[in-house]
Amino acid sequence: MMVVSDYEVRRRAPGTALQGGVGGADAAVVVELAVYGLVAAFLFFQLAHPPRFHRPVPALTALWAFGVVLVFTVLYAIYPTLAAARGVQLLMTCGLAHAIAVRADRSQLHWLAHAYVVLVTASVLFGLAVPYPRTEQQANRFTWLYVHPVMAATYLGLSVVLLLAILLRNRHRAPAPRWPT
Repeated sequence: MMVVSDYEVRRRAPGTALQGGVGGADAAVVVELAVYGLVAAFLFFQLAHPPRFHRPVPALTALWAFGVVLVFTVLYAIYPTLAAARGVQLLMTCGLAHAIAVRADRSQLHWLAHAYVVLVTASVLFGLAVPYPRTEQQANRFTWLYVHPVMAATYLGLSVVLLLAILLRNRHRAPAPRWPT
């Protein structure tokens, strides 16, 4: 989901994404919406079950509160269609994060963390090998493809934290993916 949302291989004029209409839905936008639709279908058909009361988990409660509050920004957004689309994407992301938190076992979480670190590391190496042109606002800031530098830094920062946690974790616990340190 993060790859189709943030890894941009083309650059549009700043107003193009906000105009909507015929020029707003190019192939990249359609692919992005299709991926989110597939995630929504997966969540619905594989993980949906009748509501049962469970003791609320504070982190999941905060996740859903954050998501719902941000969806309400549609009511006063300058571009309500774009805000609604991003709000729906955020709720799907919250649903996937909730499903992972509730259903994934320890080894699956380890594999997810490793896959994330590999993806970001490959992205950084690609950014070093193939530097894309920068805009005035991006001058002297590292990124890859046309990923916004703030998102690139967020992904890189989280990857570094995960990598340190993987390297420093207690190795006497349950089995996890083993890579040479």
